[in-house]
Amino acid sequence: MDTPDVLAWRDGCIEALDQTALPHQIRVLRITTVDQLVEAITTLAVRGAPVLGAAGALGVALAVRQGGREGWDTARLDAEVKRIADARPTAVNLRREVTAVAGRIPQGRAAVEAAALAVVGSAAVVSEQISRRGAGWLRQACGREQLRIHTHCNTGSLACLGWGTALGVIRALHADGALEYVIVDETRPLLQGARLTCWELGQLGIEHRLACDGAAPFLISRGLADAVVVGADRVAANGDVANKIGTYSLALAARAAGIPFLVAAPESTLDPSTPSGSAIPIEQRADEEVTGQAAPPGTRALNVAFDITPAELVSAVVTEERLILRSLSFAGPLEAELALHVGESAGPVDPDGTLGRVGHDDERARAERLGCVPARPPDQRPGQAPAAGRGVGLDVLVAGQPAAGVAHPELSQQATAGERAEPGGLARPGQPPPGAGPPLQVGAVVAEAANAQVTRLLPVIVGFQRPDLGFGVLVRR
Repeated sequence: MDTPDVLAWRDGCIEALDQTALPHQIRVLRITTVDQLVEAITTLAVRGAPVLGAAGALGVALAVRQGGREGWDTARLDAEVKRIADARPTAVNLRREVTAVAGRIPQGRAAVEAAALAVVGSAAVVSEQISRRGAGWLRQACGREQLRIHTHCNTGSLACLGWGTALGVIRALHADGALEYVIVDETRPLLQGARLTCWELGQLGIEHRLACDGAAPFLISRGLADAVVVGADRVAANGDVANKIGTYSLALAARAAGIPFLVAAPESTLDPSTPSGSAIPIEQRADEEVTGQAAPPGTRALNVAFDITPAELVSAVVTEERLILRSLSFAGPLEAELALHVGESAGPVDPDGTLGRVGHDDERARAERLGCVPARPPDQRPGQAPAAGRGVGLDVLVAGQPAAGVAHPELSQQATAGERAEPGGLARPGQPPPGAGPPLQVGAVVAEAANAQVTRLLPVIVGFQRPDLGFGVLVRR
């Protein structure tokens, strides 16, 4: 894009692209004081979780310089740094990077500025790693040559530097020739999707359509998207995701439509100190952003800036370091997705090509939490079932996630129960996991079906899923 830098440190000041002026005007802010930085953050002139982290890091350097000019004592400097960290409460990146760079203050101004510039410099590399890993997983999960992606808010260069997070995944798909089009939500009330994401996609020459926020779930239900990809402002320890208001409804729609819901975010957005979404502070913004000039005078608004998407609705979280599949803390009923007759080969049964499973990924699961869902052999579509009787299941895994391979001695070309199998790339249906790597324990899964339902699972110990895909624990029932 032929535009000024989104964020830069020049001559001891912060220069930032004013995102409230886009797309109709390109305006650069020159920020010389903590007051100006806090105002830029709270008015959303500077926004986006990764950019907020970088701006916060530079803000500490700015505060040190301002404190030197104005003779601040340590208490005043600490208070000004805290003001920066508190400017927006939901995005964890801001506070995290401010705290990290502030730890260098005792080492002097040069050390602080070097640490702040390192945060800015790493952002582009991080975003490209997220983008490529997320694009690769989506192509595998969706099984189409060209994907149709639905996204929300703005998660590109303006929000993240570099390629972006969710928009970076879209950009990587486009670069690989694997993108058909993008549906962009307006993202009310400040229209970051309409103003910013459409502007970025236009600059990149990516085919896109703008949709009203309220229309998004219906569009997904009509099969107009193969996946939903969003960013995040914070991911709690249990996998709950805080993101721009409107994300939760997209996750519900994706689950109902049976398409992947991917969250793309840097590791710095993952917050193990926050146990769940209920502990994430949700920013409340001014009524006027919602009421504007349309509502009668005196109308009050419920203007929450973010919502919480429960972990069980998230197909995967992709970061620069890893792909995290659905949370191990998922508390729903156990799912029996497939029952096979003894001796039958396993094969793809879901529309996206993933293998069906019997079981669940919660190591604390109990047999009484089994849910009765239709059983089916591999050559039938979902909802159909084999004859009543004993059948053979596959890897214990949450429905809809790619399986590393099947693990049962009575299926063709399988390792013997209790032996070690070597995980590697995804296996062909009915074959053990190929390649070298940490061993998985192979065990037996046997289900009984009656009236087209899996009625119970026999007690098993099963090792499942390649460790690099996020799991690798033993399930005991």
